[in-house]
Amino acid sequence: MKKKLFALLLTLAMVLSLFPSAAIAAGAETDPLSAMVDGTCVQVAELQGELPEGVSLSVEKLEGEKAALYLQDMAKWGVEVKDNALVLDVKLLDEKGMPYQPEEYGQLVQLSFLNAAFGESTKVWHYMSEPAASAEEAPAPEIKSPLRSRSFGPAFSEVGAGFGGGVSCTTGSFSVYVVGDTPRLTVKLMQGTTELESVVVTSADEVDTVVYVPDLQAISTADNEVMRGWTEKSDYTLTDADSALADTAAVRAAVKTKLSGLTADETITFYAMIYQAYSVTYR
Repeated sequence: MKKKLFALLLTLAMVLSLFPSAAIAAGAETDPLSAMVDGTCVQVAELQGELPEGVSLSVEKLEGEKAALYLQDMAKWGVEVKDNALVLDVKLLDEKGMPYQPEEYGQLVQLSFLNAAFGESTKVWHYMSEPAASAEEAPAPEIKSPLRSRSFGPAFSEVGAGFGGGVSCTTGSFSVYVVGDTPRLTVKLMQGTTELESVVVTSADEVDTVVYVPDLQAISTADNEVMRGWTEKSDYTLTDADSALADTAAVRAAVKTKLSGLTADETITFYAMIYQAYSVTYR
């Protein structure tokens, strides 16, 4: 069953790259377990157990303050997504129109979000409960589920990563899902016009593992030059020397500050602050 499902998703991804609008719209109009929202086809496929007859998929796009509540909550926990992220209230409804949760019956399904614009950087997060309405960092309420158990921490978790043309996850629970791309921050180290290093980070955790700067003594300089640190100013002057970032820890802190609130791909560049040094002898 899983091999067939993977083959189906791969085929759909190939079709989406060629005929995105026509392919996803046609399936969504005829399949009760498919729905079109804002150019994205949301689909459900059985994985473990069979869904009852008459079960259908309902998807509502949350906008304005409703969507902001979820995106701001994610940012509070250090997860930033691009401005075009989709916040979707996804439900399965039984034949009487009542919410149906597969996990209550030991069932699992594959939930897919298909869109030609989605790539490997696209992710999906699942909210198991509503975020706190206030800005206070209160722990999320305890969730008791046959498949999950959590008492503290964020009310959401990352449940799926993207492939060419879509993103999918395995679930037995339906509520709010957020689909979007994590902004990418390119970190560059420059010595004049020469690029010394370039790395891409998407989270504070990555910063601590991939961002390093050479020791001041490791930067090659002329005999009459001295390296004072790093700056974001390409046209730095002598008066900027006192604010130089001296080491890896200082540069990492600046990168994390830039990452906070990032909603689009950006680049941050650090320049080696090299000054000419002169020796004056008095006689």
